[in-house]
Amino acid sequence: FAKLHSEKAKDLARDEENVKRKHELESLCTAPPL
Repeated sequence: FAKLHSEKAKDLARDEENVKRKHELESLCTAPPL
C-alpha cells in the first residue's frame, strides 16, 4: 500500500511539474515580444 501511495505521489508530482512547464511555455508564447 505504501509503495502504491508513493508511486501515485510521484505521478502527481510529475503532473504538477508538467503543468507548471506548460503554463510557462504558454505564457512565453502569449507574452508580447520584447
